[in-house]
Amino acid sequence: MSELTEKLIPFLDNYPKLLSAKREQYLIFRDIVLSLHRGHYRNHVKLKELVSKTYKLSDLSSKARRRRNIEEIFTLIDSHIARRRDLPGER
Repeated sequence: MSELTEKLIPFLDNYPKLLSAKREQYLIFRDIVLSLHRGHYRNHVKLKELVSKTYKLSDLSSKARRRRNIEEIFTLIDSHIARRRDLPGER
């Protein structure tokens, strides 16, 4: 994760023309990586936002296929929260 946040993302930010055709995908990817790096997955609301962004990123790719729909993932997150009252890393 540190290589992504310390090397790749700053490099791509400095050379935006390298990604002109896939700029929207890169910006979503960048936001996901930075959010994960900041630990936003520890909050269930932010985790759902991250899942939404990953599904949006997948929707931009013609090759991406998901086994589960986003509502099913949200249900799994909610049921996990109801049982445990915490997410990984919250203890």
